[in-house]
Amino acid sequence: MKRFRRHGHESQRDRLKQELFQFNKTVEHGFPHQPSALGYSPSLQLLAIGSRSGAIKLFGAPGVEFMGLHDESAAVTQVHFLPHQLVTLLDDNSLHMWTLQAHKGLSELLEIGRFTLTGPPGALPHVTRVTAVLPHSSGELLLLGTEGGHVFIVEVPGFRELEERNISLDQVVPEDYIGRRSLEHVEALQENPVDSNQVVIGYDRGLMVVWDLENHQIDKLKTIESVWWTEDGSYILSSHSDGSYCRWMVGNSDPTTEDEEKSDIPYGQNQPMILVSKSLFVSPSEEFVVVECLFANITSTMLQR
Repeated sequence: MKRFRRHGHESQRDRLKQELFQFNKTVEHGFPHQPSALGYSPSLQLLAIGSRSGAIKLFGAPGVEFMGLHDESAAVTQVHFLPHQLVTLLDDNSLHMWTLQAHKGLSELLEIGRFTLTGPPGALPHVTRVTAVLPHSSGELLLLGTEGGHVFIVEVPGFRELEERNISLDQVVPEDYIGRRSLEHVEALQENPVDSNQVVIGYDRGLMVVWDLENHQIDKLKTIESVWWTEDGSYILSSHSDGSYCRWMVGNSDPTTEDEEKSDIPYGQNQPMILVSKSLFVSPSEEFVVVECLFANITSTMLQR
């Protein structure tokens, strides 16, 4: 004899099974699953790891471990430390700020703010898509490099965009350079360790710019005009648009010898706009370098290395 149960009614046994065997996560310990971002603070001696599921874990001394979870189920792409906070970037282009706070006698990793870069009205999505994040040593600023090549400056912890201090691509790169090829996105942002007003901006196409935050202007712009290998293959000679040439050591088979890399401006600092368009290493025995400069007309100069 078969017995049929009405739909929508649970037996006492089924309800008891759900109460007894329902899974509830109570604690999580160890290395996170599917890590996607890593950050480290030498001063705080803390390691932060973000995962694809949106979790963020903070490790200190042995046995010290904190965990936070973003409301969004987006992957963590970057993790950066401020003096007293932690900033995370998700792949949905949102920024989140975290801090350790005491609660009921225990310390917890809590989210205290979030921000999404909007940019100017009508801006295309790639203009505000964040690709590089630099927390300034002052602890009051975040520099955000984007796919559009711009750098936005945001005040923290309030996440207020400082429009008057933003660095647009037109301010950084000469028009003739933009006309030749696109720079694409900002690849890297780094602060000068001895001068907090200087920040180097690295673009995907290989251009590096040193920007003065205080005076809001370019401090140095270097674009490569030509490169040349030495005959023994140990050096590369590069010439640049600021009138300088650099010698780069590729490898040194003898660890007992010390040979430093060299950078020089042949015509001196008072004439930095003489473009070195070509450089050739022609006499290894006498250590001479020929540089071809473009200044009103094309001239050649032989320089002793």
